[in-house]
Amino acid sequence: MNKTILKSLKMGGKGGKEQEYQKALGMQWERVSAPLWDFVNKNTGERLELKKQKNLQWLDPLKYVGADRSITMHLLCYDDKGPDLLLETTLGNLLDLMKLDNKFFKTISETKKKMQSYTYGEKMQMKMPVKIRDLEGSSGVRTVFKRKSGT
Repeated sequence: MNKTILKSLKMGGKGGKEQEYQKALGMQWERVSAPLWDFVNKNTGERLELKKQKNLQWLDPLKYVGADRSITMHLLCYDDKGPDLLLETTLGNLLDLMKLDNKFFKTISETKKKMQSYTYGEKMQMKMPVKIRDLEGSSGVRTVFKRKSGT
């Protein structure tokens, strides 16, 4: 991770920031268009999903039913000056921190199947809030970057 490039990124606004973020990740990371990840490491095959918000991130747990829990998650927070916090964890650890266990996924999967049989179809979503900054210091969450206050 090139922290000098990361600090200079302009992350505000709607979508499309993955290409900018790739510059900070480095040349070994390839931008991909996959449902659960944004980048693949060309050397290791590691998959990485980028979530970027000022703090409050809305996640759709239906998207993660049966998902590979080893996907690396980069949780990037920014303010008007640019990126100020980057946390790294796995999808599985993030789901655990959100208290989304197997029982939850079994129930939500059954509910999704029932609702799809009516009028909602595949486009049905469910959103749950996660305050990214509150995850700092949590078990299994690594702080990759934190801008010094006042800068």
